[in-house]
Amino acid sequence: MLSSMNKNVQCTAWTGIASTLLSNGRTSASLFKLKIGNDSKTSNHSKGSNETKKLKEVDVIIWDECSMISKTALETADFVLRDLPDSPFSFGGKRIVLGGDFRQILPVIRRGTKTDLINNCIKNSYLWNQFQKFSLLDNMRIINADAN
Repeated sequence: MLSSMNKNVQCTAWTGIASTLLSNGRTSASLFKLKIGNDSKTSNHSKGSNETKKLKEVDVIIWDECSMISKTALETADFVLRDLPDSPFSFGGKRIVLGGDFRQILPVIRRGTKTDLINNCIKNSYLWNQFQKFSLLDNMRIINADAN
């Protein structure tokens, strides 16, 4: 639907396997040039690169597996998207759609305690309150299986 509205959409996911299931999907680390070695606290993006120019043209980013994203990765992505156009708006004014199930795995923190895992969840980011939250109430897999 967004493509029919001439919106430039980029799909991303935290893991490589999930990103291959998305149309034109990329891993989040690849898309935002996140430095995984320092827990995604920084990025290697450069304003003049071709990839950065393409990212600047994106209107909507659909980010799957959001429960696995660390708050530092989300905040670094925000910094990258603000930095591209020198925008004061969150994520450079781009629409970000997060999808995921918080009953699944939380971010992985090397040698982290349960408290570390919870504290590094995107729900504890200063950006979290800027998202509008929706809950899916019907299990469509079960409903569709019954119909067949």
